[in-house]
Amino acid sequence: MYYYIVTYDDKSPILIGPYTDNTEVLRRQASLHGKSEVHELPTANRQRAARMIKAEMVYKGGLVRFKHGKT
Repeated sequence: MYYYIVTYDDKSPILIGPYTDNTEVLRRQASLHGKSEVHELPTANRQRAARMIKAEMVYKGGLVRFKHGKT
């Protein structure tokens, strides 16, 4: 499984990842300011991961577009 971090700036969410180590993800998440979420997904492909997270968030109430952050 691969881990992705979704964090938010003024305009849109930012997708960071993939990571393979849970401790590395938690360290990176702690260094980010503001709200962030960790998602565990079965793909290392960032575009596919973005589509999977979008589908989940659209179902919950409305994500439109991602910015891709550095890994």
